[in-house]
Formats: sequence, structure tokens, C-alpha cells
Amino acid sequence: MQFVIEPTIWTTVVPLTCAWLIAPRPHVVQMQSGKEYGLKSIFSKKVFKV
Repeated sequence: MQFVIEPTIWTTVVPLTCAWLIAPRPHVVQMQSGKEYGLKSIFSKKVFKV
């Protein structure tokens, strides 16, 4: 027997909102040699260089 959850607004919006909040954001730092791009997470102040 299988259980199937019908898609509703909650089963769509809640996971997307959680992913949007947790996902790292693009971060640009202006250096003397030019712009340096990276990703910054809400869990860490360290910028991960791309």
C-alpha cells in the first residue's frame, strides 16, 4: 500500500522557504585588484570564494 500526499500550497511553499533561508548568498568584496566573488552563509561569517 502506498501513501500519496496531494500537493498543496503548504507542501510547496514551506520547503522552498526553508531552502531560500538556508542557501548561501552571493557576496562581492571590492579589492585593490578588482572585485572578488564568493558565497556567504547565515551560519558562518567566512566568505567561501568561488
